[in-house]
Amino acid sequence: MERTSIATQARKFQKVARRKQVELRHESEVYGKSAEELDEIGKQFFEQGQLSAAHKHFIASLKKKANPNVMFRTASCLLELARPQEAKQYLKQSCELAPDSQPEKWLTLGELEEGKDSLCCLEKAVELLERELASEPVAMDEDMEGGASENTNNARKFTSRKLSNAYVCISELFTTDLCDEPNAEERVVASIEKALELDPSNPEAVQAKASYHLIKGEFEDATREIKRSLDMWLPAFERSVEGGLEDADEQVPPFNVRLSAVKLLLDLELFTEATTILDGLVLEDENCVDVWYLLGWTNFLRMDHYLPTAKFYLKKASKVPHMDAMMRV
Repeated sequence: MERTSIATQARKFQKVARRKQVELRHESEVYGKSAEELDEIGKQFFEQGQLSAAHKHFIASLKKKANPNVMFRTASCLLELARPQEAKQYLKQSCELAPDSQPEKWLTLGELEEGKDSLCCLEKAVELLERELASEPVAMDEDMEGGASENTNNARKFTSRKLSNAYVCISELFTTDLCDEPNAEERVVASIEKALELDPSNPEAVQAKASYHLIKGEFEDATREIKRSLDMWLPAFERSVEGGLEDADEQVPPFNVRLSAVKLLLDLELFTEATTILDGLVLEDENCVDVWYLLGWTNFLRMDHYLPTAKFYLKKASKVPHMDAMMRV
């Protein structure tokens, strides 16, 4: 027993020593580098998917110089590492230091906040995006060469899509956290209309309209709108799945939006479409417990000979590491 205890202690000391060596090596690497150089190295690590290394370099950069852009990158890194509370603190600092730049950070903070705090963040993002859209030139074919005209149009479309999505977020907030506000339904309808006015081809805006109809019990309208939304992105998503997901079309909405679409489809008993999306999502992230659970639930709802498959998927869901279940949704 005594030998075992000594051996265990020795291993612990070795681990501590190795950790110290790594820390000293990191300190020697960052010593003498400027805040800008550390930020640049952090960005390279982030692009390579080396999140822990990216995080260390962003923190080292911030220790040398406070920079709202680096704070936003640090928050993005922490979100990828499933550390949302820490990310929120860096987002708040970034927003306080530079409130009139980077509407994306306000959108991200809005997703992490709740209720009226979330609404304030989203409305600030809308303000900045509207200002950005107003400042962008409108392409005039007679005054611009083809390439320049196309680039200008693409920039406006990109900003319009972001602004449209911000209004979608506001509409969702008034169907959830702020649903008891006196003007909640009015805000939902107005936000969805504005989102569609800005970008009629935005599948997220059309999906939000489907969700509103479902809440109202207008099932035919909800079915029509969710199918219209799927027509905008599901074919591209299926093609990207066949190609291994590397060639995902930019029209395909984010993971959490597709997951929300599945829930809508299940409420409307559109099981085939739901299964198609889930089969692709599980290839994209096999460690997402929500996907396995929804695959099981979809097959359970179909009953009869689908029940053994439902049992298989639900067992699979129970074995997935629950780092933060439902965090994406």
